[in-house]
Amino acid sequence: MAAANRSTRVHGLLFAVVPFLLFGCGDSGSGGTAGGGIGGSGITVSAVSVGSVASFGSIIVNDVEFDTTNAEVVVEGEVRGTGDAAVTSLLSRGMVVRVEGRLDGERTGTAARVVFNDNVEGPVESITTLDTLVTELVVMGQTVRVDDRTVFQNAPLGAIGVGNVLEVSGLVDEAGTIFASYVNKKSDSLTPSAPVELKGIVQNL
Repeated sequence: MAAANRSTRVHGLLFAVVPFLLFGCGDSGSGGTAGGGIGGSGITVSAVSVGSVASFGSIIVNDVEFDTTNAEVVVEGEVRGTGDAAVTSLLSRGMVVRVEGRLDGERTGTAARVVFNDNVEGPVESITTLDTLVTELVVMGQTVRVDDRTVFQNAPLGAIGVGNVLEVSGLVDEAGTIFASYVNKKSDSLTPSAPVELKGIVQNL
């Protein structure tokens, strides 16, 4: 199916679309936007929404449909492409993304940027079945919980073992537990040259 005919749907999991004030956006008499908005697209960001991708073209977050025709797609801090084709090729269902753009109406908007950063990428240290629906993994010292709503890529949960390298995306509670909506098996084991990633809050310097 062509990208133009697909629909990207994102469940809002962290917070609803949040309008915010912009400063230094140009003289009020000129009507101009400093820097032309994100990526020179001319879109002034006035709304932000975060959620997991549920299906794939325009992105729907918290019942607001964002047009992604000219949106930058940023993966791990790097602009990797622009537009619907980049959205469908670079993102996967279940990934938690941040959509930045503007509201054009009550339930429509235009995305300037779609950002994805995983929570952790590294080898599995342990696997514990908590009940019939929930399994707890420890990845790079991080507690990760998966359930029947988690999207697995390259391997189902039953085929994941200790030592496998996973990329995890999800929401984090106050205790630091990652509730994974997306788990990607990157490899069977960690090789010396393979990158690992661990994200968190600096507690002391």
